[in-house]
Amino acid sequence: MKMKKYLLAAIMAVAATGAFVSCSDDVVSSSLIEQKAKAFENTLIEAFGQPAPNHTWGFKRNNITEANGVTRSSNDNSCGTCIKPDMTEYPSATAPAPITDDERAYVKQWFEEHPGFTAGLDISNFYVQHVWGEASKEYNVWYDHYDMNRNPQWYRDDYTDNATMDYFCVGNGTNYTHTLDFNANDDGSGLETVYMQNSSALSFKYHSSWCSSEYTYFKCAQIDVPGVGLGWYVGMCCYGEKQDNGNRYLNKDMKDQQYCDDWIVKIVPGQGTPPPPSYKKKVIEVEEVKEAGRVFCEDLGASKLNDIDYNDVVFDAIIVNEYNKLVTYYITEDGDEVITSQTTEFPEHYDRTFAKVCLLAAGGTVPANVCGHEIHDELSGDDHLSTSVMINTTDNPEDVNGAQIAYGYGPVIIQETVDGSTVDKKFYVNSEDKPITCINDVDIVVKYGNAVTKLTAISEDSEVPAVPYKICVPIGTPWAKERVNIGIAFTSFADYYGINPDIEFWKDINKEGSPVWTNCSSLFTITENGVTRYIDEGDIIRYEVVSSSNNESESTPSTPSTPSTPNTPSTPSTPNGGSTGNLLNGDVTLNGAVVAIVTNQDAAKTLAANIVAGTSKIVIEATVTSVDWWYFKMGPRGNTGDGLISEINKNSQSYAGKTTFTIEKTIDSNMLRAINDNVNNKDYWSGGMVGIQGTGLRITRVAIE
Repeated sequence: MKMKKYLLAAIMAVAATGAFVSCSDDVVSSSLIEQKAKAFENTLIEAFGQPAPNHTWGFKRNNITEANGVTRSSNDNSCGTCIKPDMTEYPSATAPAPITDDERAYVKQWFEEHPGFTAGLDISNFYVQHVWGEASKEYNVWYDHYDMNRNPQWYRDDYTDNATMDYFCVGNGTNYTHTLDFNANDDGSGLETVYMQNSSALSFKYHSSWCSSEYTYFKCAQIDVPGVGLGWYVGMCCYGEKQDNGNRYLNKDMKDQQYCDDWIVKIVPGQGTPPPPSYKKKVIEVEEVKEAGRVFCEDLGASKLNDIDYNDVVFDAIIVNEYNKLVTYYITEDGDEVITSQTTEFPEHYDRTFAKVCLLAAGGTVPANVCGHEIHDELSGDDHLSTSVMINTTDNPEDVNGAQIAYGYGPVIIQETVDGSTVDKKFYVNSEDKPITCINDVDIVVKYGNAVTKLTAISEDSEVPAVPYKICVPIGTPWAKERVNIGIAFTSFADYYGINPDIEFWKDINKEGSPVWTNCSSLFTITENGVTRYIDEGDIIRYEVVSSSNNESESTPSTPSTPSTPNTPSTPSTPNGGSTGNLLNGDVTLNGAVVAIVTNQDAAKTLAANIVAGTSKIVIEATVTSVDWWYFKMGPRGNTGDGLISEINKNSQSYAGKTTFTIEKTIDSNMLRAINDNVNNKDYWSGGMVGIQGTGLRITRVAIE
């Protein structure tokens, strides 16, 4: 009874999808779906019994995340030796001069005005000098916030807390050595200098007293200090994460903007150490395959044992993580490139996933959509075969009692036209506007009359294994021919189904007769060293340098008269009405969530100060997925009636047939006065500046021009 409850709940949940429903389909016949589901369940259990517990049928859920923190490990004393001034080995003869108050003030101000994470230095013997730090410094603490559907909305700055950066380590990014009692403090007293021997200055790691993790957020730069000369300095950004009372983030605003002024040290090359190389930077765009597989589907039409063939819908899918990274490197005298660091912590970084789909076979005789594309129509190309025709599952009409068959079509990768060129389509979201992060997220929707349902595999109830309507196997696996039971086509399928999910049943093809369709090539291939094979998890299918620049000495600020307080970072400004560029850090898909642009009040002031009334305008560019509703406003993130500047409502009919659009709204003098009143006289919550909310849109650009 519990299994029945799960099946009906799953089917009812997807019966309302609009993938096939037209305006005349006022009532979705869930009873028909329930009847077919029950018949299919009974047939499958009759053939193979109950499924093995916790079966996932070859599918997985990917969570593509990046860990910024590192934990303290045994490697913390495995990258050279730290020598303190009171040790006999300390090379005092070549020790650098103490840091002066003027040098301390100048360098402190420099890091306050020059954000951006970098790599370290490729040297092995060097002195480390304390320049500036502050124990128990006060930082903002941020919380995750969600809407009623648990969609993340924005980070909120709720309160402040004190933290100290300590346990300073140097290393090569893998192994580190602790610098022995060299901790942050107010005035630089205590140990001011240590010497690192046979070590590395490629990376710098610190412990945040606010939490149990260590971090490597730093900037290394050569600064020309008046009265001192050129020197290498490292500034670090304090950060921390806790999940003990909700997700909390220490100093997240400054970390996101890459300000490294919480602890500053100086790196002085030791005697005989060659000068550091000339570093360069380049941004590389990467597409990395996170999952690859072939999907066999049953469309609920199987009520006889011989029709459990899992060939009603057959396709290949790859899940690709596309991201960019900032690489720091130098060129040796021999012309070799040496990469010193790779980071995703830079303003233009993006990180998202998409699916590509290659259609192979359609053994079902009802409409079936994969990612919104009807498989019979896509596979047959210009022939536009009916959904009643079985495609690529048999070449013998006698196998199907004279039913309509076709073969020799495909394979076909679903494509689209972009800027006049035909390219493989990238699916970022499914029919429910949820991000696609694994093959299990790829929609397969079938229709019976006016009733529609999504084919599922993984049960949400760990105690009740799901009867699978789809199974994932490696790309290249042949599928069972029409009306050949999958348990006959693959001799170990029954054991895989009911006993051991780890059995690779696809390797055990029945050698009697010809039970499988062998013309099963995929278009998802890659060629390495002249050898072509199917794409697999971990393959890099794109690796392209899109920009490069030198990373030589940074410009220096004017000499400060007195030590200054940290400057508040600002958003890209619009001097004389110029463009800010894209204020979004990567595309954002709306699913009832709010996107707030320019979330810092002082940054909003900087932006507002450069708006020219009657000339500047807000520009929003978006891609339509399935528009339901949306609006944008300029004003605070709180009540929409409080300081609201502009609101535009749209619905799905407004953009029928369109895929992209641009909204432009000129900012007149009344709007500008309201903006300035908003950001200058309200509290922090007014820093939202531009808010966008809705469903069915992927926002690609927001700018002030």
